[in-house]
Amino acid sequence: MISVKINRDIQQYKSKVILNFSMREFLSIVIALAIAVPFHIFIGKHIPEDLTSWVEILVVAPVLLAGFFQYHGMPFERYILQIIKNEFLYPKVRKYVSTDEQYISREKVKKCSSKEKRKQKLLKRK
Repeated sequence: MISVKINRDIQQYKSKVILNFSMREFLSIVIALAIAVPFHIFIGKHIPEDLTSWVEILVVAPVLLAGFFQYHGMPFERYILQIIKNEFLYPKVRKYVSTDEQYISREKVKKCSSKEKRKQKLLKRK
């Protein structure tokens, strides 16, 4: 009997283009290779090979992360932008402002009643 594998959640489906990689993943591999191979050939002559490989990893890792990493459906670049916004651009301390109409009206009544009490005390003194 012929069977077809179907994802349980259609949102998780990614179309595979080449070698079971999506287009985004495949392009990140190609770009990483385009960076790593010339880097190894030209820089490897001037510094030791083990150091060259570590530097290659540091140079190529962001490119591969951009192709493969996803967090809650966000690609790598959106995730990094979100971290930058949350940590550096937006204030961390947020002031709570109530939208509860009853609370706001009670506070207004308290302010008014305290003003009237002060007025009455001043009038009594005179």
